[in-house]
Amino acid sequence: MLLALELMPRSLSASVSFLEEAAARAFLAHARRQPLSIRSNKVDVRWNERQPRISGHILDKARKGATRNIMLHNVTKEVTEQQIRQDLEHIDGLVIVDVSFRFRNVYVALNSIMASFFARICMESRSLYKTTGPVYCADECAQPLPLVPQGLSKDQGTLSVQRSTPSTNRFYILSQESADDGSQNLGTDQDSVDISAPTSSLSWADDTSNL
Repeated sequence: MLLALELMPRSLSASVSFLEEAAARAFLAHARRQPLSIRSNKVDVRWNERQPRISGHILDKARKGATRNIMLHNVTKEVTEQQIRQDLEHIDGLVIVDVSFRFRNVYVALNSIMASFFARICMESRSLYKTTGPVYCADECAQPLPLVPQGLSKDQGTLSVQRSTPSTNRFYILSQESADDGSQNLGTDQDSVDISAPTSSLSWADDTSNL
């Protein structure tokens, strides 16, 4: 499961943090066997020297099922993407990756579990969302890594990340809303611990600021 996603335009890089160490190691090993590319630009994947920190309370929530995504049930016509963005914009470090409507449910994808924790508290306190019962929902990025077909060369097996479509994982690419620097400042809980899971860092040479 992903802990947080972050774009750093100044260094043309991105940071992907995993909740579990095994998942981070598996992703790095996969990226070395099957090179990753974004819009036909190959990217370098390596460990991030800066390890994220998370409060013990948030870590406990994540282990009990909290994710970076929130679902709203049976919303009314008053609940729009613009309204959701407006209601959550005050949360420091929060980036809305995507808002999608399916029938009468709304799925809000955020950049981190910490962000979704505070977003859920915020929504529960507003009358507009009280009847929608904001709940955590599955992170589509928490899927098994694709297998490389046998017989393909390293270049033929390159994993390419394109713009999201309804039939693909829409969370591969963050929205243009990104942190201006490489840090997040969500919460001030003193009961914080270092995440044991290493963080993968992606960087590329070409201009990808429009991702």
